Amino acid sequence: MKHICNRKLRRIVALAAGCVTAVVIASIATILARALWPDYALAEPTKAYTLAMLLARLSAGALATAGAAIVTSLMRGKIAGPSGGLVSCSWHYPCRSIFP
Repeated sequence: MKHICNRKLRRIVALAAGCVTAVVIASIATILARALWPDYALAEPTKAYTLAMLLARLSAGALATAGAAIVTSLMRGKIAGPSGGLVSCSWHYPCRSIFP
């Protein structure tokens, strides 16, 4: 029984660490975009992004997701399963009307 509890706890901690990693990577990417791309900073409040800006955001999201998967996998000692993807989908699904 103790072994099962340890596995569950390890899975929960790994998933939380992966989520934190994704937020940190996405935040750093956003800060860099604002600092290095003046037009991005101007477009951000109204979400009037150009195609290049949307692609940059998509790339940052992909990098954040990959980073989260790596951290989660390293902490669990095996390749991350679908749980991270489910968390990511549930987080981004409400945004579909904002970014068509």
